[in-house]
Amino acid sequence: MKKKFYSIIVTLLMLFFVPVTIQSTTAKAKTFSGKCGQNASWSYDTKKYILTIHGKGTVNQAIELPPDEEYPDTIVIQKGITSLKCTKDGISPLLTCRVIECPSSLTSISFGAFNKISVSEIYLSKNLKGIGNGAFFGIENCESISMPKSNPYYCCKNNILFSKDLKRLIYYPTGLEHKKYTIPQKVIKIMPLAFAQNTNLKEIVLPKNLRSIGGGAFFHCTRLQKINLTAKTNIDALPDFDASKYIAKNNIILDCHDETLIKYLEYSSDPRKNRSCYLGVFEGTSIQKITIPDKVTFLPSNTFLPLSAEDADDILTKPLQEITLGKSFTGRINTGGTPYSKKSLMLYDLPLKKVHIAKENKKYIVKNNILYSKNSKTLYQVLRSYNKDKLIIPAKVQRIAKGAFMNSPFSLETISIKGNLQSIDAFAFANCKASRLTVKKNIQTIGRAAFAGTNIETFQCKGKIQTIKKDAFAALKNQDVLYPKSVQNYKKKSS
Repeated sequence: MKKKFYSIIVTLLMLFFVPVTIQSTTAKAKTFSGKCGQNASWSYDTKKYILTIHGKGTVNQAIELPPDEEYPDTIVIQKGITSLKCTKDGISPLLTCRVIECPSSLTSISFGAFNKISVSEIYLSKNLKGIGNGAFFGIENCESISMPKSNPYYCCKNNILFSKDLKRLIYYPTGLEHKKYTIPQKVIKIMPLAFAQNTNLKEIVLPKNLRSIGGGAFFHCTRLQKINLTAKTNIDALPDFDASKYIAKNNIILDCHDETLIKYLEYSSDPRKNRSCYLGVFEGTSIQKITIPDKVTFLPSNTFLPLSAEDADDILTKPLQEITLGKSFTGRINTGGTPYSKKSLMLYDLPLKKVHIAKENKKYIVKNNILYSKNSKTLYQVLRSYNKDKLIIPAKVQRIAKGAFMNSPFSLETISIKGNLQSIDAFAFANCKASRLTVKKNIQTIGRAAFAGTNIETFQCKGKIQTIKKDAFAALKNQDVLYPKSVQNYKKKSS
């Protein structure tokens, strides 16, 4: 009787668990769905690893899968979708995948549409007619980009995207492994961010008839060492790419300064003034020597900004060490009250050894490895090639520019300034390697963060100091320093 009873129980249990096993097996193939635009939706078949986007209009809302779910192999965008845009946070609404297939209805792609996702292959639309600047910025590992030959506006040659007439180079994929690339002779314009973040290229050969290089064109091409710019290259600008109008202020962090310095000066809550919202044309490259074309009259702040310590952890980049400025260059250098300026080149970020100025240049001159204004009233930067332990600054000098001694040579120990100073600008002696500074006359203004993190132990001013700006002596590496009474009083008030 007991055996029969147990037999019945076992049979019931087996019947009870059979459908559970079937459910758990079938549960492996799930379908997720959601909205990705005002009139656009998505669905994901986890069995086929295909994510389908359907509906009408624009895709600009992030697709989000459960945390443990695998990414799709393929994203298929169906007919009806007309444009791809980044989300309000400046990232792609799409997901990392192997292939993205675009429909014939797709006519426009805007900035950041693929930002921060990895995609190997992209198949574009035959009717695509509007590709915004930076449309492919931030995409990782892209190896292939193609479109039907019938597209009247664009074409792809060897997986590189051009305008139909080959006069504009629009996008060079990040995953292409060429070490050297010769741009076709027909190209007269390199579009903004065209080569950005390709980490394989070491050399770019520009075409003879080139007329324009777009903002941030070679941004973070970390292994790029050589580009054939000359004084005669027929371009008149090397702009930064202005991402402030596209990206939330914290989405791209590029500032290269020590954390102790960032909080005092280099960050601004206004994206238009924040250096991290502008992508320099040669920022984060390994170009060590460059000639600026004669037609270029000014350069923006981030043109040669080196990689931050955080970005450079796994990348061996070598910042610019030698630059030649042409006869027409009259733009500002190491100047500006805000962290960013479209017309002030910041060289203090760089361990420059040599600066060459064309003889015809009316604004700048280099004397004894120091960059001055032509009238000698402003000292802009002490170069790393200055190899003496003492520097006497002439009485003519009335201003020490922003960051002038920030990358000063390690040999320098003593600095003596003979005349009256109207201004010691922001960052002027920040992180300075020297141990002693003497100013023999008056100082009108000591700028913000002017001595932040300095190594100077003795600062003597034999005249009067009129104004000391906020954080001028912040984050001192040696708190037991000998400073003038006015500075000591200031430090007591600000502590």
